[in-house]
Amino acid sequence: MTHRNPPKKYQFKKGQSGNPKGRPRKKLQAGTTLADDLRRELSEEIMVKKNGETKRVTKQSALISSIATSAINGGSSQQRLLVQILSMSGMDKDNAIDAEELQRHDEALLLELQKLGLKID
Repeated sequence: MTHRNPPKKYQFKKGQSGNPKGRPRKKLQAGTTLADDLRRELSEEIMVKKNGETKRVTKQSALISSIATSAINGGSSQQRLLVQILSMSGMDKDNAIDAEELQRHDEALLLELQKLGLKID
């Protein structure tokens, strides 16, 4: 019997903790989701120094600014991320021309060229 090998009577029983009353588990807040937590975190304001001025902006604004700057400086992964953000937000559709409008524009252009006497194949 040594300090490393106590008698069976004093050893921990299988499935029983050595500190049964121990620290209580942290209770999860009811009704919070990952999206709620992310919204709350990104809406917090931080101080950012830009062009020598210190401004108070949201974390979301600072993050988008950082991604855009990295994308402009040639970060290919940041460029892909920025394109994904644009497509998820729907901003890429604001300036897009749909196929039907493009077809009408092309047909009108071809008619104008035919009126001018240019032969088009």
